[in-house]
Amino acid sequence: MNSPVSLASLLSLLVAGMIFLSACAPSQPVDINALYATVTAALAKETRPTHTPEPATEAPATSPPEQPATEAPPPPGTPPTPTEIPRRDLWPAPNGGVTISKIGLHAVRNASPRIMQFVRTVHPVVFKAVDDVGWLSDVKRESPGTMTIGRFEAPIEIGGDDPQGAGRDFVDRWLGQYRANPGADYWEGWNEVHPLDDGQWNWYAQWEGARACKMKEYGLRAAMGGFSTGTPEWDQMAKFMPAFETAKACGADFIFTLHEYSAPTVYYGLDIGIPGAPDIPGRRGILLFRYRYWYEGYLKPRGWGNVPLVISEWGIDGSVAAGRPGPAGFGWHDFTDWWSSSGLASDAELYYIDQMKWYDSEVSKDPYVAGFAIYTAGGHTQDQFKSYDIEDVLAPLAQYVATLPLR
Repeated sequence: MNSPVSLASLLSLLVAGMIFLSACAPSQPVDINALYATVTAALAKETRPTHTPEPATEAPATSPPEQPATEAPPPPGTPPTPTEIPRRDLWPAPNGGVTISKIGLHAVRNASPRIMQFVRTVHPVVFKAVDDVGWLSDVKRESPGTMTIGRFEAPIEIGGDDPQGAGRDFVDRWLGQYRANPGADYWEGWNEVHPLDDGQWNWYAQWEGARACKMKEYGLRAAMGGFSTGTPEWDQMAKFMPAFETAKACGADFIFTLHEYSAPTVYYGLDIGIPGAPDIPGRRGILLFRYRYWYEGYLKPRGWGNVPLVISEWGIDGSVAAGRPGPAGFGWHDFTDWWSSSGLASDAELYYIDQMKWYDSEVSKDPYVAGFAIYTAGGHTQDQFKSYDIEDVLAPLAQYVATLPLR
């Protein structure tokens, strides 16, 4: 999950709230108060027929009622009446491999058979697991073309006189676990690091570069960055570039990972610039498509535009920032009533899938984006993840991915 955006972006977020409703419904803004007033007035005026009781009368004596004739059984060979299958279990036929979709999964635990059913059916382009990573070998066996990413929870410990040595020590500390779990193609280090000043940014860049090079020595591959949504700021990203320079110099095989969330829908925060950043072509924002600033402004000018990017966490998260529209909440389940009352959706599950499809179409315009991992599958097993859980939308999501051509 993510952390709030920095203070430098807060003013931009407040402006985003003013344009949010028009972004969600481009044809005409939705006036929530007017909608609520109209519905309330209609309910107040509604009249319902009343039942007038008939006077009691003495029932005449009657003969016993005739027994209804027993329905004849269907003729032999008649197929049984089919039982309606819930939407969450309506799976398409399996694909023959990875499609052109960049939709992938994030999983906190292999807690539902639907997760591996999704893998077998659509062969997602990326799949990320945290702590419970042994089953990534199952993912690779069922879908060899899926890029797998693993991470172990570890405390962030920025500080000390030797950041490069600390980065190498981190790899040595986890080496046994890495080798015991060969199903992961790439390994992330720390999650959502927030250096507080220039010194800490310099320290983290050295640590991350040294970690990537140490991984290479062991024949392993690093996923670098791991930034939360709405970070870094424009000038801070410049201070992280030495990490990539170090990894490039030692010949490390690495990818770049970061997180992108928004709320109350994923459309909030679009087309608003990062303070201090130059204008760039295409859609961009302070939450979603922030990565385009890094590639257009930093990586491509250095000749690194082919570094693969994975948005290793993506979705709805109400903790993105203060001042956003909508109710309090965390994962997408916390916003379904608001979507309905705002006139945005009559079917919350399909509306969330529509947002996934829209993002898929946008990131597909960037060849360096390897994929994005929707947060999260397996979340129903733990209270802090329940509002994010996507288990019930995996089958209808597979219906979409299965319609796309193979790579």
